[in-house]
Amino acid sequence: MRLSPPACDNITYIHIDFDSDRLTQKINTRDLSTREANAFDMGWAGCINPVLMLEKGRSAGLLTAGAAATPESCRAAASGGGLESVAFDNQRDAADQGMVAGAAICVITDQKRVVMAKIDNISWAGQPTIDFSVTTWT
Repeated sequence: MRLSPPACDNITYIHIDFDSDRLTQKINTRDLSTREANAFDMGWAGCINPVLMLEKGRSAGLLTAGAAATPESCRAAASGGGLESVAFDNQRDAADQGMVAGAAICVITDQKRVVMAKIDNISWAGQPTIDFSVTTWT
């Protein structure tokens, strides 16, 4: 999964649904049913200073770079919570929040799956672009 800065149009929001075959979608949630809108796990918004945020009703945590990445450790990190949003305003602030290559965001989805989105690379050429490897466990 790759996250690049959204367009600067004040309405673009990238929805992330780890239970879907299409992980990221640019959709206006006003065009969705409540059930469809509540299926998203995270969102990516903000063209100049993008923010990765957790959707309501989800639980997420961070496995630091080098930590054991197992279904159990990821479930424990996600269940422990603590990851509500991460601002990618600059490389130092993102790194201070643990957002570096090798770290992993762990999420419990609305379908109770455990997902690990491991950061493979963050490019800081102008604005951040983040590449993830995504693993899902039931």
